[in-house]
Amino acid sequence: MHLILRICWAILFILQSYHLAEAQICFEELDLCSHCNKTYAHCHTGSSDVIIPGNLSRDTRELVVQYNGPPMKLTASMFQRYANLEYLTLAGNITSLSTNNFAELKYLKRLTLTNTAIAKLPLDLFHRNSTLSSLELNNNQLTRIPLESFRQLNHLEHLSLAYNPIWHPNCLTLGDSFKYLKNLSSLNLANMTVNRSCDKDVPYNFFEALQENVVTLNLTKTNVFNGDQRIFRNFSKLVSLDITLAEGFEKCPGAAEGLFWNLTHSLEKLVLRHLSASVIDPNWGCVLTASNIEGLKALPNLVELDMKYGDLMFGFELTADIFDGFDALESLNLEWCRFSNIEDRVFKGVPRLEWLSVRGNPIGNRPFTISTDRLSCKLRYLNLAQSSLFADHDQDFKLFHTLNSCKVNVVDLTGNRLRHMPILFQPEGRTGGSLLNSIILDSNYLENLQMHFGWDLSGFCVYMDHLRHLSLRMNHLVDIRGLCL
Repeated sequence: MHLILRICWAILFILQSYHLAEAQICFEELDLCSHCNKTYAHCHTGSSDVIIPGNLSRDTRELVVQYNGPPMKLTASMFQRYANLEYLTLAGNITSLSTNNFAELKYLKRLTLTNTAIAKLPLDLFHRNSTLSSLELNNNQLTRIPLESFRQLNHLEHLSLAYNPIWHPNCLTLGDSFKYLKNLSSLNLANMTVNRSCDKDVPYNFFEALQENVVTLNLTKTNVFNGDQRIFRNFSKLVSLDITLAEGFEKCPGAAEGLFWNLTHSLEKLVLRHLSASVIDPNWGCVLTASNIEGLKALPNLVELDMKYGDLMFGFELTADIFDGFDALESLNLEWCRFSNIEDRVFKGVPRLEWLSVRGNPIGNRPFTISTDRLSCKLRYLNLAQSSLFADHDQDFKLFHTLNSCKVNVVDLTGNRLRHMPILFQPEGRTGGSLLNSIILDSNYLENLQMHFGWDLSGFCVYMDHLRHLSLRMNHLVDIRGLCL
């Protein structure tokens, strides 16, 4: 019995020594290698000989390499040891790829190749029966959308070519480029430019080959809107669309009314960041109104609307009728839209609203309610950071008017001018008491935790029954007596 135990201990010691030696080799070969084990390695290397380390475990399934050495070409031979790779991420000073570069990686599911100097994708990059489902080629030097390089990717679902200097030569269609991608559901073409000789003739069937299956589409900083505004009409399954800074749409929403009316009814998320009035109308006549976003109200499934940095509101009031009729909307981002006032009950027409951010708008001491029916109000997250809120004895910002019109759980008040703890509850009694469980008061001017009108923190403690998180970083606190933790 003792002999058997000794043999077992000896075998265990040998195995442990093997794994330690393997991990040590991994560490020594690279400038920095973390999380290096039998199936996963995350490495930084500056080697002048190889991009891919040659002494990792043959069972490695996931490999992340940041190569900071001299310019080097990536070759297929570098992966001979790692035939079982499923997830591969490469970045750094890689100049080019070779034919059949990933052909031996028949189990590869996700390839991320970003921030390199690669300008061209050669043919036959992948295994003939490739099961690759995700390919990310962001921030490289690709100048065109490769036509034949994707022909082995029948199972590809996600493709990102974002922020390459791609100049698409064909004004008529993307069909030739993506004809092999029968299962593509997510496509990111941010920064792509269609040949400008098309002028305004980019047709509505530009995406014809993709319209049947694509669910997520990112067209940030593209120029496809120089053509027919029916361009999205036949995207029968489109759920998420990002047209931030898209040419032909960087103008008043009213001017793109045709686009709004032609959006597919399946759309759930729309990103319209960086709409700017100043570049269109020097008299600030282009303002976000209920009428020029009327087309969006007709989208029955629109759940998330992101209009961050929308300068269309500069100097104007957010009026109560703008968002009337958004029956399905649950998330609304109005950060840094620069509106200076906000009407009471402006969101009364958004009955399902759960997440709201008006961060960065100088609304000051303006108490407003979200809803008149607290029990039916769905709002749980409210961001009022950097909104010029202040509190003093003469004019208190009674935040409970806003919070108690709903059952808000999280409120962010970062970067305001609050010198006293704001009133976050109804002091008259427990009726409608606060349900806040997280309060963020970072970067204000709080010197102590005293409230207005002589109330101390005992009142705060009584009414904050649900509080779990209170953040007071970057204030001027010198006295926190009375804080009940």
